[in-house]
Amino acid sequence: MSDLSEFEDIRPYSDAEALEALDRIARNPRIYALSQYLFPNYAIDFLSDQIRKARSIDEFQNVVVIGALTAIMGKTSEGFTFSGEENLKAMAGKKFLAISNHRDIILDPALIMYALHAVGLPYAEVCVGSNLLSNTLVEDLLRSNRMIKVIRGITARELYLSSRLLSKYIRTAITSGRSSVWVAQREGRTKNGLDITEQGLLKMFDMSGEGSFEENFRELNILPMSISYEYEPCDSR
Repeated sequence: MSDLSEFEDIRPYSDAEALEALDRIARNPRIYALSQYLFPNYAIDFLSDQIRKARSIDEFQNVVVIGALTAIMGKTSEGFTFSGEENLKAMAGKKFLAISNHRDIILDPALIMYALHAVGLPYAEVCVGSNLLSNTLVEDLLRSNRMIKVIRGITARELYLSSRLLSKYIRTAITSGRSSVWVAQREGRTKNGLDITEQGLLKMFDMSGEGSFEENFRELNILPMSISYEYEPCDSR
């Protein structure tokens, strides 16, 4: 693995760190309640046991996360479909920057990762705001799922420096061939259904490039995506 020490504060867990985190997750009492909800026909410690058996992030995502997502979709929806499979398959062997609209910060990337898995592509790293890291359990779960931390609630000067670091991390992940990256097109969920990409996000992508604006964008292999729900996940009923 390349040296990621510069990105220590924002990078996802390594496999070794994830294994320690997964052990903490497996021992959290909330996991037993989640297991009962998702897998009522199995023992109460089924999910905990599955988490403990994972020996890498790939194995955790392939077995535990995909299994949990499948159970959630079965309980809460009439199904999940996606199109544009040919565009995903065209990215085989490449790393790319996926940009989509934003409805729910957990479900959006989860369903996109589900689609990547379905066509046989590696999972991408996902950009998530630090404001969501409300406790150790949430942080362990997200960082074990390849979360890149986007620092929120900072001064303008700190935001500039943080954006430069994030831009460099994303470009390094993609151009080194280590990982694809997903990011929402704007901070915060769209409240009025008007999906417009933040200009600041585009400027952030360009900050780490050494060529022209066009060359810097071409280097990221940007893949636009769109996600929709019959009912907005965070709307009140």
